[in-house]
Amino acid sequence: SKSTAAQKIFERLRNHMETKDDEHPTDVDFLMVIGDGREDEKVFKWANQLGDDGAVKDVMTVSLGNRSTEAAATLTQGVSGT
Repeated sequence: SKSTAAQKIFERLRNHMETKDDEHPTDVDFLMVIGDGREDEKVFKWANQLGDDGAVKDVMTVSLGNRSTEAAATLTQGVSGT
């Protein structure tokens, strides 16, 4: 699933990084997750929890569309392809 893939990628990235100083208390400073479907809700929830737990300093979750969501922000105009 997208959630499992995001978690595995995050853990691999985290394992390859080292916190170097007091200015960067976490290995990963910023995480942004953007999605437009119901399958993205688990990823939003996971990412938001990383922020709440302090594992990532700044987390931004964005849902595209017009529905109830776990994301912190919503862009209601959606996207258009070319």
